Amino acid sequence: MIISFCFTKRIMPPEDGLLEFYMKMLYKSIYTAREHHKVILYTDELTLPYLSHINVEKRIVDTTEFYFMDDFKIYLLDNISDEEVLVDTDLFLWNPLSMPDGYDLYVDRRENATNWWYTKHYQYFIDNDIHNLVPNFTKEVIHAPNIGIFKFKDEELKRNYIELYNVVRKWVLEKPVRYSGASVILGQYLLGILLTEKKYKVCYLNKLSSNYYTHYAGKTKFKKDEIENIVIKFIETKII
Repeated sequence: MIISFCFTKRIMPPEDGLLEFYMKMLYKSIYTAREHHKVILYTDELTLPYLSHINVEKRIVDTTEFYFMDDFKIYLLDNISDEEVLVDTDLFLWNPLSMPDGYDLYVDRRENATNWWYTKHYQYFIDNDIHNLVPNFTKEVIHAPNIGIFKFKDEELKRNYIELYNVVRKWVLEKPVRYSGASVILGQYLLGILLTEKKYKVCYLNKLSSNYYTHYAGKTKFKKDEIENIVIKFIETKII
């Protein structure tokens, strides 16, 4: 298993002064993973000069057309090997990641789709008549998968997800004013819609007793000293 991260400062949050924080978080996330797995970091020419302190294999991607946080993941779904598992840069592995056979989709955890971070942004799509483009968008979705860890095994589900993501992304970007809060809907809620249409076997990795990791999703990563207090145990070796 290879743990693959992606990061570009091109689509970082716009607040000033956060680059140093994200560099520290990325470093610690990667190095906790390197205690247990081979790691690949996908980035771009714009960001590469900021990553010299991170000693892993780096692969360069053209990110000039990326706008939303999950655009990078969508690109990688079609361009990584079957050995690779996508992991967010605010997720920290404390032991080897366990992914049992027999599932169509592997994700971090299942979330309640009525949580505010979905309903707040979902309403924008409804108000702008998204159902004219995606009729089943109005179907009640009870749960949405958190894709802090992300791996497809079912090719049809992956293809349908990528296609739906790109259709809705294009719709968002063609609006006179781009809605910046669309990312959680694009990346996770749309996948939740697909999971209601057909019975798929989904592995929620946080439910497995063999897995031990921390995912500082959303604003939790910015709590005082959360990232600062993470201790890296990895002993550095040269990457060839």
